[in-house]
Amino acid sequence: MGLSMSALPTCGNGSSGIQTLWDSENASDFAASGSGREFGLETEVGYDFSMFGDSAPLTPCGAFGRPDPDSRNYRFGSRFSMNRSLDLALEGQRREIRAGNPEHELTVRGRLNR
Repeated sequence: MGLSMSALPTCGNGSSGIQTLWDSENASDFAASGSGREFGLETEVGYDFSMFGDSAPLTPCGAFGRPDPDSRNYRFGSRFSMNRSLDLALEGQRREIRAGNPEHELTVRGRLNR
């Protein structure tokens, strides 16, 4: 219980380039589409609050990511886990791309464990 922080560095082309693969006549176009030298960072901060004893933590969290130099991700939400048998998460995310409009996403996830 308490404060948690994480940082995940990445290296390489963060986008899959699948559209380039479908649009190209040969694979050399796909290989030349990215330098493969992009560096990124995903950071997250959360705090576990004890609910129903220590068996059901509620974790509000926020994250910031730079998957490549031309984009940013902001994510906020909360996760809930009960006795390792039920996991719930509600997260909102905003992706900002220099060349386009921002994208917004709302995700609800649930998992039952045996």
